Amino acid sequence: MIAEHVYERLSDGEHLVVKGEGGGTGKSTVCKRVAYRWNDDPDRGPVLYRGSATGTSFDTPGTLIDVIRSTEDDLLVVVDKDGDGEEI
Repeated sequence: MIAEHVYERLSDGEHLVVKGEGGGTGKSTVCKRVAYRWNDDPDRGPVLYRGSATGTSFDTPGTLIDVIRSTEDDLLVVVDKDGDGEEI
């Protein structure tokens, strides 16, 4: 399963981008499954998840950067995009 593969690679310290052709290919589903598994693992740090349906963007990412820098645990950041590849 792709989500398992992504989770294992992230667990090994890799930085990954999940991308595919257009909408409906399962990118969001993979990211959600990885985020849930990461969150359920007591040995992992927090998950920051910004879904495509939120209607917000990271125009001023200072707060996000501050959180990332202040977290000592493994941190998973997921930024979902819409089907056209445009950040919402």
